[in-house]
Amino acid sequence: MVAMLLVLLVAVSIFWSAISKTAKNRLVESMEITILPQGKALFLSNSILTDSIQSVIGNPTGRSAADLNIQKLEARLNKIPAVKKAEVYIALDGVLKVKIEERTPIVLVSNTRGEEFYLDTQGVMIPNSTPKFCDVLVATGNIRNLMASGKIIAGETARNLLAVAKFVAADSLWNMQFQQLYVDNYNDVILIPRVGKHSIVVGNGANLPEKFGNLRLFYDQGLKSTGWDRYKSVDISNLNQVVGTRSGQESVQKSEDKSIKATVDNYIKTKNNLNTITKNMAINNNIIVGLDIGTTKVCAIVGQMAENGKINVLGMGKAPSQGGVSRGMVANVAKAVTAIQTAVEEAIKQSQVGMDADLTVLDKNLLKASKEEIRKAKVVRTIRSGKTVFE
Repeated sequence: MVAMLLVLLVAVSIFWSAISKTAKNRLVESMEITILPQGKALFLSNSILTDSIQSVIGNPTGRSAADLNIQKLEARLNKIPAVKKAEVYIALDGVLKVKIEERTPIVLVSNTRGEEFYLDTQGVMIPNSTPKFCDVLVATGNIRNLMASGKIIAGETARNLLAVAKFVAADSLWNMQFQQLYVDNYNDVILIPRVGKHSIVVGNGANLPEKFGNLRLFYDQGLKSTGWDRYKSVDISNLNQVVGTRSGQESVQKSEDKSIKATVDNYIKTKNNLNTITKNMAINNNIIVGLDIGTTKVCAIVGQMAENGKINVLGMGKAPSQGGVSRGMVANVAKAVTAIQTAVEEAIKQSQVGMDADLTVLDKNLLKASKEEIRKAKVVRTIRSGKTVFE
């Protein structure tokens, strides 16, 4: 039995050696290029790939397989930005097989320099070189990433943009609904729908299933009865609510009867980091002013306490932190205060709350910052006639 196995192994080895020798000496009869998915190529064509192939190995037809560096050719093809995967081999019939899987774009980006490039699901940048129509989201606004052909786009803003684009592209309903993606100066992602005159404020790329689930409820329960053009913007960035701004009005109406959670904070607390949220609130005639302090921006909300204990949002404001907050710590008190002032004034103006009313917030804790001289500073915020004073 052992002897028979040895004989079989020797025979197989001899047969394999013969085939390998024959394969190396085989002449290439022709070349066959296949681009996947078939019939849907946007960036590549047989002529483009033929030029790339010949630049590496020359014209392969009529040449011995041993003269062709298949590995080098395959590696070069894989470096083409629009190529997701390349496979090259010589078949038994002498045909040089080149199989190319093209990247599928999900968004066309136009950055602040006017450069245009596509992104696939992996975030790889593909130059906009195709004359063919590609029905994907168009992303514009505060996008500062430079086009680096074949590289993966980097940065928090880019990651948020890519996450939203992937989510929209993967859902048939949302893919049909949205046509444009905009990044504002606060790096919030905003979607522009095909139907209606409103915009959708998504915020960042986190918790997208929950955010769009809330939006679906808003569409089903809200816009179905009021019409698509009633609101000029719909904010789904907060998981606990959807906030709609009516067309022609500055007031912001709460679309769901849920309590405000993280965005009704009205003082800075940074013992360890600013993600620690507290809920000390100042109430004057049931009017509540709250702040959410972040590394990139400060958000303010003016709300009114209803009889049932819920809070109705009257106005919202935001301002860039401008370096006042860094990695959860107050780095520059003056800049942090300026950002808070700007956000609060915007929220009060939008809420149309009477400016003759005094809204005083006296925080019960100390402002903890990274600087020794303000470690024990107590903040008193008074809003009177639209002005904010810090002592």
